[in-house]
Amino acid sequence: MGAGIHRDNCVTTQKIQCNPNPCPSDCVVSEWDYEVWSDAPCSAPCVTYTQGANITTLGPYGTKRRTRTVTSNPIFGGKACPGLDDERVCGDHFCPYHCVFELWGTWKSPTDPSKTCSETCGSGVQKRTRVITYQAKHGGSECPATAETQECNAHCCAKAQVASNFSAWGQCSRSCEYGTQSRYRTQISPASCGGEPVSGHWSETRLCNHHCCPKDAVASEDWSAPSACSKSCNKAGEDTGTITRTKTPIRLAECGGKPMPLLVDTQVCPENLCPVHADCQWGNYTACSASCGTGVKTRTSIVISHALDGGWDCPAPQTINCNEHLCPTDCVVSSWSNWDSYFDGKSKLRRTRTILVEAQLGGKICPSLVEYEEHTVKHCTDRVTYGDWSACTKVCGTGYKYRYHQKMDCSLTSVVKYHMTFRQGKHCNNEACTVDADWDALPIAVTIPPLHDPIPHPTLSRRLIADAAWVDLTEAEVAEYGLGEGNWQTQH
Repeated sequence: MGAGIHRDNCVTTQKIQCNPNPCPSDCVVSEWDYEVWSDAPCSAPCVTYTQGANITTLGPYGTKRRTRTVTSNPIFGGKACPGLDDERVCGDHFCPYHCVFELWGTWKSPTDPSKTCSETCGSGVQKRTRVITYQAKHGGSECPATAETQECNAHCCAKAQVASNFSAWGQCSRSCEYGTQSRYRTQISPASCGGEPVSGHWSETRLCNHHCCPKDAVASEDWSAPSACSKSCNKAGEDTGTITRTKTPIRLAECGGKPMPLLVDTQVCPENLCPVHADCQWGNYTACSASCGTGVKTRTSIVISHALDGGWDCPAPQTINCNEHLCPTDCVVSSWSNWDSYFDGKSKLRRTRTILVEAQLGGKICPSLVEYEEHTVKHCTDRVTYGDWSACTKVCGTGYKYRYHQKMDCSLTSVVKYHMTFRQGKHCNNEACTVDADWDALPIAVTIPPLHDPIPHPTLSRRLIADAAWVDLTEAEVAEYGLGEGNWQTQH
């Protein structure tokens, strides 16, 4: 406004322009980008924890930062802009430290760590564990379970077949010189869950009364000539010595036979007084220095009374050789062979054994190397066995099925066995075919199941069933062998 004068009711007011400079304008800034510090991100929200660390000794920590911008700069001397950046420390605490643990260990029995399961069958328990290396800290994830269990070996336990004990041995067939006796056992419970069958046989036969039959001892009939007196002389009042005569033993008693009769007859000598020598008594010999191959032993005399009237004094110590014989070696023989027939043996069997080491230097002499025995039924038993039927050679219209049959007949009067193998054929699937292709089909090649319990060959021959040709038997041969219905073949 320009200067001027205004009059009003004689009052004069004059206005003039002043402070022509513009008014100052202060700096204007925006709001902080994070109004509260808790909204601002921290460059390192926490300090990584290590075992034994102390938060007060660690650093640097993280920072939070917020900013603002100038909306209007100051003019004409207005207040300057305040700071546009602001920072403060954050993350001055440990980060959560989670539990540290090892991998699971192996499964083991909770009662016996050497086993993987408490039971081998019938449902057991196994357990595994893991070790906590470090516990959780500062809000970290807590440790999981350190042990867990589970069921194991839930399958049923195998139960073996159970048999009774063998019965007592039956009566021996002979009272001496080898008889036979048998015993038997029965099934108590069958095997289950894959259990093992009873091993061994259901019956056993053994030799018995091995001892020889009793034989009495025998001596010579006549006495020998009388011996010289056992003393050349005697002191007054002492015994005068003895004269003996003997009989010769011919055979010792065997297996409980009557004992040897008297072999020595003793009579008193006539009196024959001696000079009085020193009364001496030999001490016992020392033990021999060797059990064989020549050693020495010594004895000394003990004076009981001295010699009188020119009698002899006690002798000096005496040393003699002993055990001069070479060390003995006993005879050693092999085990008995099996009982077998032999040339011109007729109905007898023979078994033998051989000398492995000859007796030497007084060792035990070799026993008998051959034994003979009459053939009896114990050496051979009649036996018959059948195999399973094969599949049918045709599905309809009449085919054949086959099975093996073995038979062994024993002679009761000589050492002979008849060992026969047969193949039996029989019609099967006799119903008519309903499809032409089945009528025209060639016979199916089938495999005959082998015998479950084949009869061992009585000789060293081990010819297999498949090794020889099969030949049809005549009706007369079928009747002779007692074979019954069907088409029969035997091997040639």
